[in-house]
Amino acid sequence: MGLVKRPVGVTILTVYWILSGAASFGQGLRMIWDVVLAGDALPGERSWWGLVLLLVNVFPCVMGVFGLAIGLGLWKLRRWARRLVIVLSGLGVGSVALTFVLRQVTDRWVPPLWLWLPMAAFYFLCLIYMFSHDAKQAFST
Repeated sequence: MGLVKRPVGVTILTVYWILSGAASFGQGLRMIWDVVLAGDALPGERSWWGLVLLLVNVFPCVMGVFGLAIGLGLWKLRRWARRLVIVLSGLGVGSVALTFVLRQVTDRWVPPLWLWLPMAAFYFLCLIYMFSHDAKQAFST
């Protein structure tokens, strides 16, 4: 079995997904710890609220594990990881487009577009790269 040369772009995306996954997981753990320390998760009159807070705060932990899995999949050049990056990047670009439309047609508060544009640019570049010849070839083995 020969060694597959990993393109630099895949390595950059791997580092991004691993770091963002670890940060999300850590944030979720910190939020859960805050709920436990605040006493909201302990039995009492607000115990149902504590349970809700714990369940909501588990979500960043789950997303962190998901990000770490994508990062490892990219590192090992797994096709499913490339597909997930394509899908998630497409959803990212779509969410920015939806934000722009909502800003035009609704009076509700929507985050300023300048906050979303760098993220949209990043996701758009990920899409372009994942469809490049180098990326396709790297994930075809």
